[in-house]
Amino acid sequence: MKFTARLFAVLLSASVITGCDYLPMRSQQPETIEQQQPKPAITVDQIDQIAEKITVLIDTVNPGSGVIIGKKSGFLTNTYYVLTAKHVINGKNEFDIVTPDGKRYSFKANDQAITLLPDVDLALIKFKSKEIYQAATLTDYDFDNRNKFYDGPANAAVRAFVSGFPDPNKQKEFPKRKRLLTVGSCLNKLDSTFFVGQEEFTVDNYEYAYTNSTYYGMSGGAVLDSSGRVIAIHGRNTGVINAQGQKIILGMSLGIPITSFLRIVKQTDKQVPLALESSAPTPLSGDIPQKYISQLLNGCRSSIGCLNYSNTYERLGEFKTALEAVNASLYGDINFYAAWYQKGKILLGLEKYQDAISSFEKAIELKYDFSPAWDSRCFAYIGIKEYEAALKCLNIIVEKINPNSFMAWHLKAGVLDNLGRAEEAIVANSRSVEIRPNAYGYNDLGSRRVKVRDIKGAIKDYTKAIEINPNFEPAYGNRGNSWMIEGDCKKAINDFNEALRINPENLRNHMVSYLGRGFCLGEQGDKKQALEDLNKAALAAKITRNHDLAISALSEVLELEPTNFSAYWGRGTAYDNSGNYQKAIEDYNLALKYKPNNNTGIDIYGNRGNSRLKLGDVQGAIEDYNQAISIDQKFVSAYRGRGSAYSKLGNSKKAIEDFTKAIELDPNLAYVYLHRAFDRYNNSNTLRMTFGDGQTPLDFWYDDGKEDTLQDLKKAAQLFHEQKDESGKKELVQVISKIQNNLNNVVLDEKGFKFQDELTKIKDSIDTP
Repeated sequence: MKFTARLFAVLLSASVITGCDYLPMRSQQPETIEQQQPKPAITVDQIDQIAEKITVLIDTVNPGSGVIIGKKSGFLTNTYYVLTAKHVINGKNEFDIVTPDGKRYSFKANDQAITLLPDVDLALIKFKSKEIYQAATLTDYDFDNRNKFYDGPANAAVRAFVSGFPDPNKQKEFPKRKRLLTVGSCLNKLDSTFFVGQEEFTVDNYEYAYTNSTYYGMSGGAVLDSSGRVIAIHGRNTGVINAQGQKIILGMSLGIPITSFLRIVKQTDKQVPLALESSAPTPLSGDIPQKYISQLLNGCRSSIGCLNYSNTYERLGEFKTALEAVNASLYGDINFYAAWYQKGKILLGLEKYQDAISSFEKAIELKYDFSPAWDSRCFAYIGIKEYEAALKCLNIIVEKINPNSFMAWHLKAGVLDNLGRAEEAIVANSRSVEIRPNAYGYNDLGSRRVKVRDIKGAIKDYTKAIEINPNFEPAYGNRGNSWMIEGDCKKAINDFNEALRINPENLRNHMVSYLGRGFCLGEQGDKKQALEDLNKAALAAKITRNHDLAISALSEVLELEPTNFSAYWGRGTAYDNSGNYQKAIEDYNLALKYKPNNNTGIDIYGNRGNSRLKLGDVQGAIEDYNQAISIDQKFVSAYRGRGSAYSKLGNSKKAIEDFTKAIELDPNLAYVYLHRAFDRYNNSNTLRMTFGDGQTPLDFWYDDGKEDTLQDLKKAAQLFHEQKDESGKKELVQVISKIQNNLNNVVLDEKGFKFQDELTKIKDSIDTP
């Protein structure tokens, strides 16, 4: 094995930068996460029932909430442990815990049953009772890592539920003291950093941001996942402004993860009996009942009322209703800067970036120092990859609005990266970690140093990230890569082992670790383990569509096993997916050469046919498809590919025959219906006639095969809709437009105009973004 230039390039590009240089969109649906130990899914009502049994009221001046997290059964009395936000009881001379059955348990400020936990806004309260109360189930599941085969946006949200008692003295919309459960989505820790200001985020270990509506009095209440387990303790809100004597919440709610409580309580002498689970939550069963939404709405009777109404729906991802409400707010007061900001946020959620930018600019015009509008405007520019405009916006923030904005400096580093200004990106990243030292920031700084070949500096930054968070997995993998580049495989393997130990199931994050460790083990002569790691890296790269990494991993496999047909086949597929069709064909040739006798090679013939077709070798592609079909006459993809090849040759009749055969074998092939429709149209006839001087031919409509074309287009539209294939919908619109353009050159009769109308109806029915 040798440390190739390609492997070096892959390691450089694969250094994981965790900081987001784009806006994490809240329009995404909460992620459905695979269970390690499946449990029955539960409904929102069932989660509410769980929350009712574990949530307590903490009655005092400026009251709050709490959650029963532990229970120790005794002979005559039971001991219970309540976890709440420290600020709910800190400085209070006395308070009562009111349990779900209405009983009160009184405490004084110096009571030994109260423990104010250090370095975190949490307090633990112990009380004894003859009554039987339910204790919560906690979870330390790592929502940042998701499941190992998840192939969606890394920032996808997790459904969250907050339970607590709003204070009726501070919220006129809640005239009675009654427990409330609100529904929203919890972002992962990294994305949370970019939705809240650094001071609000870092004080007292607040690490989770979520979209749930929360109110005075709910501090200390439970944040639950979709399995009804406590994932955090609620405590704060961001983006709170006062206008016309009323409170408006334009930001997010914040909570302290249960993992922080578990870490800190270990440092005390408190022994708390806990029910703790580490498995992923089950997906939610059923929809969210309307009552959990309507309970938050106080009507749209004023500009501020409409703004709060809009904010409630925006937090739930109901952007259309939110937009209508904020427009009503602006109708009442066109110069209400907070409403313009809110409108911009909604438009961001709808991915209407230019309109969002206009709204943020209006908010800034009305209130120049309103930093959330500046931040969001920068996000919007990044979302449409207008990096120069984003940089100009960020420079204004760090020079005039808030020079100590961690978020602005961190985003500036990402923007400079995208502009190819690597050294300046390092300066900006360095400033961000100077303002707020954090593992994410140091990890990103290390990865940026790798790009300018400052490997020793990168190792120092990764080490700093690990010192801040000893379980920060990406830093171990990245430092392992750096040790590899430095030629120290022993230290590299140690780091890769540590990364794999932290979360062994996460193939997404570990593909680079498997690649690096496989390479190093091969260098050390451990061929068996090296092959195992390299194949895992290739599998992970395939799942995550990281074609360069797959090519590197399989190239290392072939260094160890030069006749491994599966590696040639897999690498050929990776080359094909990355657009290098000639290299793909070369690997498919070698795969066929080394294939074992018990393998027919049918898939390889099909793949090689696809690559040949993409290179324009249509006859060669047809030969491969013929070979595949001769092996298996039910090989769907070969009929589909051969149909496309015949279509390229202008042989619509044979193309239609192959597409029809593919549909007979699999009636859910939306693209095949689409392609057959186009060939059916091309195979139908128009009547060409010349007049006068014979130099001006005209095509006349001839109704032959046009009805079949319409039926195929309708079926394709139906399947694309059912399969939620947005790319397919766009291609369908393009095909219809192409047919319509052709019809512009044809003299149509009544049936022709009807055909044209039907095309328009199909096109209009397609809900493209």
